[in-house]
Amino acid sequence: MNIGAGAVLEHVLAGSVPADPTNLVVTYLSNSSLRLSWSNPATDETGTKVERSLTGTGSWSLVTTTAANATTYDATSLTADTFYYHRVVNTNANGDSAYSEVRGALTTDLSDTVLNSSGHFEDDFDYGQECAMNAATPTVDCNPLAPAGIVWSDYDSGNPLNTNSPTGYYQSVVTAAANPNTFSPYGARFWVDDGTNVVTPKAKINLESAESEIWVRWYMRYQPGFAWSAGNPNYDKTIYFWENGPGGKSILYEHASGTFMILSGSVDFTEIPASPTISWQDVFGTTSDGLFHMFEMHVKMDTDGTDGIAQAWIDGVKVIDSATVDFNGMTGIKRGDFHSNQSSVSNGGPEYVDYSDMTWSISPSGISPDGDRWIGPVNGFMGGTP
Repeated sequence: MNIGAGAVLEHVLAGSVPADPTNLVVTYLSNSSLRLSWSNPATDETGTKVERSLTGTGSWSLVTTTAANATTYDATSLTADTFYYHRVVNTNANGDSAYSEVRGALTTDLSDTVLNSSGHFEDDFDYGQECAMNAATPTVDCNPLAPAGIVWSDYDSGNPLNTNSPTGYYQSVVTAAANPNTFSPYGARFWVDDGTNVVTPKAKINLESAESEIWVRWYMRYQPGFAWSAGNPNYDKTIYFWENGPGGKSILYEHASGTFMILSGSVDFTEIPASPTISWQDVFGTTSDGLFHMFEMHVKMDTDGTDGIAQAWIDGVKVIDSATVDFNGMTGIKRGDFHSNQSSVSNGGPEYVDYSDMTWSISPSGISPDGDRWIGPVNGFMGGTP
């Protein structure tokens, strides 16, 4: 007999090995340390063995054996700028459980993006090979391949569809997500399932300093036939801009209330809808046309609550243009998340959303068809055509 969680008396078979640890996550702590955390359903283990490898496929070494019931371990005294893989296994006098997933992380702070000398940050997802968040499927982890500033993380791992899902729908960079009209042979693929906010985790970008004005351009497509329960999404949040991080002041590019819009606020909200309204179906079709469409957004913080700028283009056409926006006291953008959450999907199972050729800029040199500064298209592709 064994006393389990909540002081429940459990029966443990004599001579059995403990239950397997699962949901291993490895995150950056410092240039010399990583934090491991996992789920531990076992009630009869004497400890959890932590093993490490530089390849993730062999040459495993025992780092430590924790006390019973452990679910975290801080790996210290590591070498800076090095990618370490870890796995954990529960143990008792009868032997070891099966191993957890193999997970890895860099001892490199990827939290800040360095804008280049022209004031740009670009990610065309051409990492030289396919990868997935936490090296799930395919087996190469995206973080050591991504440019400094992009962080592929699982901080939304509580969602039903995520890196720990047995269905295998993972956030990844793959050739199947490439935009055939631009130069990169890769694109970023996310999956969404039916219902509300059933998503793979976001990817995030952090800037070294808060920027009071910024342009962002990206291409996006939905799997052919992708549909919403109400025809148009109740909401579909594509990009978040944060002053400091989640929970603070934000600006959001989304589709809601039947139109694309820019939304700002924390407690109080300001909606800047497309004028005239333009719905998801207007852009992608009754169900998705499966084509890449080009989106660009420009925001400039206001100084007195009346003079902020909000602009947006879809497939080269300006759909939002306001110079009198109240951003509710927000003074700068320090972080961005792309591929956020949505309501409500109706496809009968997971379907993908692809992103390609994302650029952030504080000093674009392009001129839009309507005469405004913008980043503009890649390879002249305005979006919406095969």
